[in-house]
Amino acid sequence: PGELPKAESGQLLDEGPVVVLLGRYDEILINDELFNASQVVAVMQDQLKINPDRIITIKADANLDANKLVDFLESVKQAGGRNISLVTQEGQMHVGS
Repeated sequence: PGELPKAESGQLLDEGPVVVLLGRYDEILINDELFNASQVVAVMQDQLKINPDRIITIKADANLDANKLVDFLESVKQAGGRNISLVTQEGQMHVGS
């Protein structure tokens, strides 16, 4: 009783990963919404409220300053994020949508 419904895999329903894009011009997109660095902790806390083990997929631009990535990871950990998957785009070119 009091359990949230779970899908077959044991994942909470309607809880895809939190998808974060870190762009080369310091832009931070969380689930396709633009935020600035000072909002990250609050936004991530909100995203992790239901399920602290929710996967956070971070896609960092190949030209992103490594320190910015480290700062971002610190914010995510501060917000309670612990299931972090980091995807770096090693010079991948993506044209069009």
